[in-house]
Amino acid sequence: MKVQTDLKIEPLQFELHRDELNRIDREILNHTCEHQHQWVVTTRTGFVYKRTGKIVGYGYVGSSTGPFALLYGNDFLAVLAHAESGSIFY
Repeated sequence: MKVQTDLKIEPLQFELHRDELNRIDREILNHTCEHQHQWVVTTRTGFVYKRTGKIVGYGYVGSSTGPFALLYGNDFLAVLAHAESGSIFY
């Protein structure tokens, strides 16, 4: 399923994106999940989702997909369509 979106999808680089992942987790969950991210990046392919240059979400795909966290609920359709496509291309 192809979904129109203004999101830019980029590969997640844990060391580079760590602070942004923590910021999103704090905003959504009120705590960070840094240890979980450290493990998940070893088992799945991660992506960050950007709008106007700012990271607004992240997600992981692979044999097990997820977790996903998005600051804006309207982005879930595009992000899940990307994940379901099985594509690691962006």
